[in-house]
This record gives sequence, structure tokens and C-alpha cells, in this order.
Amino acid sequence: MRLSTDRISAMTEPSLAQRYRELPRHRRWVLRGVFAVLICIGAGRYFEYDLRNLTETVDFYDLTFYYLNSKYYHELGYTGLPEAILVADAGSARRLQHVTRYRELETYRVVSTRRALARSEAIRARFGKARFRQFTRDVEYISAHNLPWQYLFNDHGYNPPPTWTVVGRLLSTHVPLWHAKWITSVDLLLVAAMFMGVAWAFGELPLLCALLFFFWTGSSMWPLVGQALLRFDWLATATLGLAAAHRGRAVLAGALLAYATLVRVFPAILLWPYLVVIGAGLWQARRIDRGSMGLIVGGSLMTAGLCAAALADLGSEAFVEGFQKILLHGGPDSYSSMRVGLGDLLVFHGETTRAAMNLHGGTLGKAELIRAMAPTLRFVGGLSLALIAIVTLRLHRTRPWATMALGVIPLYCLTTPNITYFNIRLLLVVSLAALEPSRLRALGGLLLLAVTECLTYYGEHAGLRYYATSLTSVGLAGTFGFLTLGYLYDLVWKPPLLLPQLQGWSRAARAALLCGAMAVIVVPCMLVERDISPKAVAADRLSRRREAHTRWNAPGTVRMRTPIAVQLPTVTHARRVELSADANDDYELRFQRGDRVLARLTIDRSSGYRGLRPHVVDVPAAAAGAGYDTVAVFPVGGDGRYALGHLIPVATGGP
Repeated sequence: MRLSTDRISAMTEPSLAQRYRELPRHRRWVLRGVFAVLICIGAGRYFEYDLRNLTETVDFYDLTFYYLNSKYYHELGYTGLPEAILVADAGSARRLQHVTRYRELETYRVVSTRRALARSEAIRARFGKARFRQFTRDVEYISAHNLPWQYLFNDHGYNPPPTWTVVGRLLSTHVPLWHAKWITSVDLLLVAAMFMGVAWAFGELPLLCALLFFFWTGSSMWPLVGQALLRFDWLATATLGLAAAHRGRAVLAGALLAYATLVRVFPAILLWPYLVVIGAGLWQARRIDRGSMGLIVGGSLMTAGLCAAALADLGSEAFVEGFQKILLHGGPDSYSSMRVGLGDLLVFHGETTRAAMNLHGGTLGKAELIRAMAPTLRFVGGLSLALIAIVTLRLHRTRPWATMALGVIPLYCLTTPNITYFNIRLLLVVSLAALEPSRLRALGGLLLLAVTECLTYYGEHAGLRYYATSLTSVGLAGTFGFLTLGYLYDLVWKPPLLLPQLQGWSRAARAALLCGAMAVIVVPCMLVERDISPKAVAADRLSRRREAHTRWNAPGTVRMRTPIAVQLPTVTHARRVELSADANDDYELRFQRGDRVLARLTIDRSSGYRGLRPHVVDVPAAAAGAGYDTVAVFPVGGDGRYALGHLIPVATGGP
């Protein structure tokens, strides 16, 4: 049984935007005043009550990557920027001599700066003399500003696809770095156009909600709009694409959504409802509806034009390298304290500091757990895609843009992106205010999004950055869970509207089906392995001494990504421990008696040393005096390839 559009419309409620327009004038003015006050406070907070954030470039962190890498892409590719900056600085201002390590972007390993300086001639040769002098001037200009250089050189680097690079190059190549404000202000214009598009397509209430969200969300606080090069282009074009689709401008919508997808890839999830409708039309009627055809035409034109420009300027190799970089950057190997998603939620133990994170394996241990969770995350993400497909076909078949913003749910399940990319929730805010037919879902969803921002705001102002980011993961889980439950309720409890074949079922049978559907989503997440406490290793596995420079992965070494607990046969009071560990990594040793930690000490990496390096460490007096039966070894930094060769307690007079 297929329901007509008229019947569906008659069975749905007016949206919040429609109800807002029907309010008495005096009530609307009261609401406008409340929104205006909150938006003004949010805008002041957003720009730090400093007009320089609007009129000057005061933050060069993001520009260092996106301006330099797009301008010098032919010389740098995706991975050459950190090394080139170090070489350029070493031959000129020498302001970065305090930087001793950097992240090698081909593998994401952290290595010594000596590696970059040893390749100086090869790096200079890639540029040529004139081009390298120009690059050095740009580096000198940036290095004169106060930047967190050690953090910057630990960044995961430049990651946009070549279709963004070709657009960024149009700006960076023709505008000197000291006039960067001219081109970073493009984002200000794009964001202004985005809000104008929301007002044009959806009206006053969605505009007010969108402004409130943008200026209060933690996702848009870095980089500030106007302080980076085209960091908000995808958000503006995706939102404008939703607005154009709603107003019936299908070709324009297709072009805008295609641009957002081409420059950041993940907005492709927004097109899922259209793919479902197109597929259903081809299956059932062997035809594509007019709106979807317009979207295809606009998207095809934008894709062809932008890809052709990127191929002509950057070559086909850029697409191969870009694809590999996106896979690396989007995978668990790039997990950091700034990531949001279902995977981040499942490995979150309430940690408020980096030290607390290290108790649970640190970012590397969490990344390994997220990797192991991949089948569960894909399963839950697939269920969310299926739910969006059913809701689209049964409730919004003639207007697939109404469920477009729900794509943020599978994005949350399937990936763990940087928190800045969850600006995409702006589309969900607009959709809940203007397109959601259930007042309960709309109000509840907006309220839970607001609660999520309050949680994040609390974490930020308590100075707990990782805590704030993971609280966003917690809040979004509640928001998306509420919306999912609402749609499942409609599917199962209101069968005449969505699943008419369930009309003859009893209320008890429908309740059982609803509970079963929720269990299918929730139970797999509850059953995944979340424990990254040290894994037990018997002492006899590490009782054979290893020679210096033994390969880290030689037979018999204990390789690890998560912590291990070396369990000694008896309680010992040995005042020394002899061990060998992979030399280019940092470790923390914890001396325990049972589960009680008696003392800790660290082993630092050794630059230029290859393979396993022997150590003889003095056991802290607190542990030696009380006696310990376990030595837990935590990898806390390095190239991700951690190994222990041996670990043997020795007497005071031992070697």
C-alpha cells in the first residue's frame, strides 16, 4: 500500500516555523528579543569581544597549512610541509630551533627534526632557487608570529582533496601572505550568504536558530570565521544547497551540494535520501523524477568543471595521493583528543586530562580500540542509513531534502572526524526548525542539541579540552538516539502512516517490535570491548635479555599498541629493573602491588638510536620499600610501533 502525498501531508503536524508564523505578534516580538540577546552575546563571545578578529589576521595556525600547502602544492604535495618549514627556517631566521620533533605525514610517525634537516638539499631542489626564496619569505613572516609550534609540528597536516586545492590555489597564489585578510574574509562573505539563504528558504525562526547555533557551538570556535582560508566553504554551500532544494532550485542545489562534497568529501552523506529516491524510482517506474534529475545535472556540471580544473593544474597523481591521505586521516590512526563520533563515545571513560587518558591507553590505545570496533560501527551506521531510507520513502518521497540533514547520524556512527566538522549540525538545526513534521521530535531534538552545547561549554571553560570534545560525543549520542527512537516509534506505532502492513498487529506486538529494533542498535554498542587496561604478560616472556639495537619486531619481543602488565612470580623489593624498549618511543612504568599503583617513572625516547635500547632504572623507594608484583608498561608517545624486549628486576648490586 502506497500512501498519497496528500494523505501524508494531512497526517503530519505543522513545522515549528509554521507555528511560529501563526503566533500573535506580541509573542513573536518577545521571542525575537530573547533570540537577539542570546545571539549578540554569542557573537561577542565568538569573536572574543575583539574587533581585530574581524578586521585582522591574528591566528596563523590554520593558514600555515592551507595557505602554504595550496600555494606550493607542486613542491610539497600532501606530506612535505613540516620538513620544508624546518629547512627554510634553518637557513634564515632560525626561530624554530626549539622544535626537536615533528610528525612525518606519510606515516603519522613522530620523528626527530634531524631527519628533515638531513634532507635539506633534496627539499631545496624540489623548489628551485627562486621558488624556495619565496617560500622562505612566507615562512619568515609566519614564524615571526606567536604560534604553538610544537603542537603545530605534531598536527596531522594538510588533508583536503585536490578539488579544494585547486580552488585554494586561486587565492593563495595571487595574494601575498601579508595581505591574507583579503582572502580569509571570503569565509565571512560565504557565511553571510549562508544565513541569507536560510532566511530566503525557511523564514525567520530557522534563521534565528541557525545564528544561535553557529555563535554558541564549540564546533565553530576554531578556526574563527575570517581567520582561515576557505574553512567554511563546505558548510555554506551545503546549507545553501538544502535551501535551494527546498525552494525548488534543483540544478543550483545539485551544484552547491556537489561543491561541498568535492572540497570535503564527507558531505556526500547528505545526498543519501536523493540516492534512495532515485533508486526507488528506477526500480518501480524506470524513471527519475524531475527534481532528482535537476540535482544530477547541477552536480554533474560542478563535478566535471572542478575535477577538470584540478586535473589540469595538479595532475592525476594528486587524486591518488589525496585519496590515500583522506583514508589515512579519516581512519583510527589519526585519532586525537579533538575527535567526535560513536567510536569516541565508546572509548570515553570520563577522562578530564591527558594524564587520565593515558591511564586508559592514551590516544594510541583508543585508536586501536576504535579500529577493533569497526564492524560494530559499520553495522550501526548501516542501520541508520536504512532508517533514513525508510523514512524518506514513506514520509518524504517527494521532498528528499527534508531528511537530508539526518545524514549527520550515519556520519557520527561511521567516522570520527575533528569536532570542527560537526558544524554540519547546522543543517539539522534548520531542518528541525523548518522541515520536521513532528513537533515533539523538533523541540526535543533542538533542546538536546542545546544541552550538548552546554556540556561542551562547561568542558571548555573548565579548561578540559578532551573532556569537552568527548562530552559532545555524549550529547550527540543522546540527540541522535532520541531522533532514532522517534522515527522507530512512527514506523512501528503509527503503521497507517509509515508501515501500513503492521496495521493488524496488536499493541503488544508493536511494543515488542519497537523494543527489538532499539535493542538491535544499542546492544552491539554495549557489547564492544571498551577496556584498554593493561593486558597481562607473564614475566618469563620477558626474561631473556636482548642486545642493543635488536629490531623492535624481532622474534620474542612483546609488541604492543595498548599497555601491558608484566606480572612477576612473587612480590619483590628489587631496587632496580633492567629492560629494553624500542628507542624512538616514550614509555611510562607503573610499579603496582595488585591493583594499587605504588610509583611511576618515565623512559624517554632516544633520537638517532635504532631498535631496542637497554635501560637500567632505579625503582622509586616507595615501590621498592612496599614491594611490587606487577610492572605496567604504558606507551605514551612515538611512532605507534611499540615493543619491549625484556624486563627483569635485579638486586641492588646488579648490572
